[in-house]
Amino acid sequence: MAYFFGAEHQRIVKESGSKTLEYINKMFELMKDDLLRGYDLCRESFDSQKTFREPHSQFAFRTLLRLAFSDIEGYINIARFQLDAAMVRGTVKLTEDELSSLAVGELEERLASAMTLWARELGNGTAAKKEGGAWIRLRAARELRNRITHPKSVDSLEIALKQTDTVLGANDYLMDNIDAFLLDEEKWAIKGGSIYDAIEQEQQDVEGEDARNLDSE
Repeated sequence: MAYFFGAEHQRIVKESGSKTLEYINKMFELMKDDLLRGYDLCRESFDSQKTFREPHSQFAFRTLLRLAFSDIEGYINIARFQLDAAMVRGTVKLTEDELSSLAVGELEERLASAMTLWARELGNGTAAKKEGGAWIRLRAARELRNRITHPKSVDSLEIALKQTDTVLGANDYLMDNIDAFLLDEEKWAIKGGSIYDAIEQEQQDVEGEDARNLDSE
């Protein structure tokens, strides 16, 4: 189990290969499922302007907003680590500007870069869209998320009725675009490698070294 956590896991991924395509896709599926559940929570939480101001409805929209940006950071971090690891192994090449675009800038810009680079190197080749109403709402949602994350007053934590469109629009952008993170099986086989093969080989090497040491004693 130690191989799958911490520095040792990261070392093997960077030197030899990552986990299976199914494993990486499962991470993305779980994050997408969180967004779907958050959306359902919002949809079920109110049916009129009056009920929207009730605590359960306010909670639902704050939760979806937080979920969306938590997922955005998750997508970016997965992409950064896996692409960086592939660069160390020599199976992916990114320019300095491309690397910087994953680490510097507003979250939505970094997300768009992560989606584009991931799709180009490991996925379906689709470039992220940075236009349209959903993109504009995603940018506005970041400011709203910052407000409720660093509240200055009770009012800072309130989601106004007109801001529901911003929250739902940000969610729409993610749901419409995050399939860019789906892995292409052929690309992953070539560029992703297999951490399991690396672990098995290391274990065989250790066992072989132990056997040789016993023989020499």
